[in-house]
Amino acid sequence: MVQPHRYEISHVGGEVFTAMDEPSDRCALWGELFKEKERHFYRKELSTETVCFSIKDTFQINIRCLWQPQAKQLKTRQGPFAMLLHGLEPPLTSSWTWVKLGRPLFMKGFSVVMIDFPGFGRSKMNMDSAVGLDVWSFQDWHLICQTLDELKVHSAHTIACGHAC
Repeated sequence: MVQPHRYEISHVGGEVFTAMDEPSDRCALWGELFKEKERHFYRKELSTETVCFSIKDTFQINIRCLWQPQAKQLKTRQGPFAMLLHGLEPPLTSSWTWVKLGRPLFMKGFSVVMIDFPGFGRSKMNMDSAVGLDVWSFQDWHLICQTLDELKVHSAHTIACGHAC
């Protein structure tokens, strides 16, 4: 029997829509990976943001965040930050890779920023969610800097796996 797939359809603007087969945050949180205490924490604290910017191409970067109270104000983000970068080869290829580490870092006083690279998770390049790594990887450092600038994060401790940086 073929398992049904769920797709998330997003309205981009005008008559433009995108579809992705990435599970929703709600669906992921209800998976067997989380205990009830963790679910409660993430439902309360986890926010998802998308930043858009252009370097040479246009990027739509999905970020899952755990903001400390002093970092919730976009104009004056304060405090220590931890940026978590997923791998570029399966199986650790979305910001969900780090979700179990997010809570302990948050409890230690860090605001946690978990970035999805283009073509992974819900991030896109030129509205293409299936963009190849070879198209953008040469500017990964610029992409990370621009994402942090858009979030008004001036410096962050970096944790990465695989070939993420």
